[in-house]
Amino acid sequence: MVLEKLCMELSNKLNKLKLKYCVIRGYAGILYGSPAMTTDLDILIEEFNEKFLTELKKIGWNLHPYNTTLFQIKTLGFANFLNKKTPVWLHVFEKVPGLEIDKIRINKKRMNHTLINVASKEDCIISLLKTWDSSRLEPQKALYLMRLGKIDLKYLTKRAKEENVLIRLKWLLKQRKIWITGKK
Repeated sequence: MVLEKLCMELSNKLNKLKLKYCVIRGYAGILYGSPAMTTDLDILIEEFNEKFLTELKKIGWNLHPYNTTLFQIKTLGFANFLNKKTPVWLHVFEKVPGLEIDKIRINKKRMNHTLINVASKEDCIISLLKTWDSSRLEPQKALYLMRLGKIDLKYLTKRAKEENVLIRLKWLLKQRKIWITGKK
């Protein structure tokens, strides 16, 4: 409930500012119906600037102390914010492996009366394939996303080729078939 409220508040602000953004990673999966849990918000934005930082502060997101200047944030390509009323972190990226705001599809999801920009399921899957680590949960998260409604396999394959993760996608599609049919 807290993440939902914070996501709506953040989306309302970014929509009003007409900033190009989308929700990514764990909360994007939740918006698509994934049963996975998360305790933070991750967003991808077009560009960090002073106005963006000022507006986030107005709605209660304090910049983490190690992100001290806009130059430092732009050099790193990401910044972390802590909500002043809750223990929720907001991770903001200009670029994430497999996700660049101008290369991906962005869908609009309605939460109550708020439109939230969210990376497409296919692009969320690509990001998981790109950051794949067998000791983490990326493969399981990607499989859950594959099971949630229709997937545009043509677009997913195109993006997998662009991001050089086609072998991982083929493995994932095989696992999906086994999961759905119960047959190898």
